[in-house]
Amino acid sequence: MNYLVCVKQVPDDSVLVTLDADGSPDLQSIDLTVNAFDTYALEMITRVREKQGEGEITVLTVGGETAVSALRSCLSVGADKAARVWNAACEHTNAKAMSEILYQTISKQLEDGRKFDAILCGLESTDTMSGQVGARLAEKLGYALVTGAVSMEAFEDGFKVEQETENGSRVLKVERPCVITVSKPNYDPRYPTLKSKMAARKMPIEDWTLDSYQVTENAAARSFEVLPQKEGGQKIMEEDVACSVQKAIAIMVEDKVL
Repeated sequence: MNYLVCVKQVPDDSVLVTLDADGSPDLQSIDLTVNAFDTYALEMITRVREKQGEGEITVLTVGGETAVSALRSCLSVGADKAARVWNAACEHTNAKAMSEILYQTISKQLEDGRKFDAILCGLESTDTMSGQVGARLAEKLGYALVTGAVSMEAFEDGFKVEQETENGSRVLKVERPCVITVSKPNYDPRYPTLKSKMAARKMPIEDWTLDSYQVTENAAARSFEVLPQKEGGQKIMEEDVACSVQKAIAIMVEDKVL
C-alpha cells in the first residue's frame, strides 16, 4: 500500500506571539515546527505499515526552504519519501486555497501513475485551527472521509478507523482510497534515533511544484488582537482539608463568585 501524509509547519505554540507595528503577528523570531496533529498522523500510519509489514509512506508539505528541515524530521521517524511544493501562489493561503493547492498537486501525481490508498492530515493546525483542509481535499478528490481518527488498522479493502466523538468513540470501516484526519491518539509520536537522523539527511526531497496553480481565497484576516494574559491563580496552603475548603469559600465570597 501507498500512503500520503500532508504536514504543515507552524510557529512553536509554546512561544508568546506579539504584534508588529502594522498589527500583524510577529512570527519572524519564532521557530517553526511540524504541526502536532500531523505528527500524530505520521505516527499512526507508520504503526499501520509496521503491523502490515509492507507499505510506503510519503510526506508532503507546502513551504519554502525552511520546510526541508521539517520533511527530514518526518523522514527520521517513519516516512520513506518526502516532497514539497512552493511558489508565489502558496503564500498567505487560507484553508480553501491550501486545499486547492494540495488537490492540484496530488491530482498531478495520480495522473503520473502514483497511487495513494490513504491520505492523512492532522485534524487541524495549531496556528489557524480551522480543521477544513482534510475535508475540502477529500471532497475535491471524491474520496471517502473520516475525521478525528484516534486509531486505525488496514484490512483487505480498506481501513477500520476508531473515530473520536463527543461521547467517546465509534469504529467505522472505510474503503480505499480515502482521506483520514487524525486527532490525538493514546500514544505519542516516536523520537528519532541518531541513526535515523543521519539517514534522513541523505534522503532526497522531491519537488512536486506545478508550473501554475488556480487558487481562490474566500476569507482573509482583517485584524489581529492580543488577548490579555490570565492572572496567576492563588495558592491555598492551609494545614488541613477543612481549613483549605473554608479559605477557598472565603476567597470566592470576597470575589463575589458565591
